Amino acid sequence: DRKDMIGEASCRICQESYSTSIT
Repeated sequence: DRKDMIGEASCRICQESYSTSIT
């Protein structure tokens, strides 16, 4: 359960970071 939560949070942060980097 904890791994799933961390994984989801990491994915969201990664996506946001990538979006900011591209923009």
